[in-house]
Amino acid sequence: MTTAASVTKDWIASLLPQGGYTNIRFSTRDPEVIVADHPTRPNITLRARPELGLITVVHSWRLKKPGWGGEKDLLVVFNKANSTSWYDTFYRDNEGDLIVSSYITIADGLSEQNVLQHLDREASSFRETINVSELVKWMP
Repeated sequence: MTTAASVTKDWIASLLPQGGYTNIRFSTRDPEVIVADHPTRPNITLRARPELGLITVVHSWRLKKPGWGGEKDLLVVFNKANSTSWYDTFYRDNEGDLIVSSYITIADGLSEQNVLQHLDREASSFRETINVSELVKWMP
């Protein structure tokens, strides 16, 4: 167990190998951001945000560009993904990439197991959501 004040980028990075994450590194653009790869799950970007009481988790992928009239179809898919997901929020950034975000609330007593369970549940939910919403059809 930990106190909210002890949740740091180093603490988060140290527990990721237990969840099967590899190539754990700090972003060159923002050294507060942790980037980690996983062989069977989406790769993640995490950031401790103690001032907000959160650990943010973000994934991003390129999407196929919608063809003529395809923007509406893609919007329907995003709406369906967001209406069925318990853990994630799905949206497009300015470049048209898929961004999937979630967060973990930082509180006294947050354990390594709590963080790893969130990442497990999120990965499972993500796979189900992209299939049910048909978002997978838009991913190259």
